[in-house]
Amino acid sequence: MVWANAKAKADSARGGTPNLVGTELFREFREVSPKVWKGKVFVPDVNRVFTGTGTVKDKDTIVARGCLLGNIGCKSEVWKRVK
Repeated sequence: MVWANAKAKADSARGGTPNLVGTELFREFREVSPKVWKGKVFVPDVNRVFTGTGTVKDKDTIVARGCLLGNIGCKSEVWKRVK
């Protein structure tokens, strides 16, 4: 994480991660098929690591998805490259 707004920093601190900027969120990712990567995702709001995927949509966009167990409690976020 190279930048975060004040709300994200506060949510992270409440969850047990006081220094959000500098935290590695995507860990041990490996390509499992063209444009699809799988690994571990650290969620600073709850201070836990979950299995997740990242799907490359284009050179500036990744859709990150993580689930609690199997395909239950899943959440997706679109990540855009900072220019």
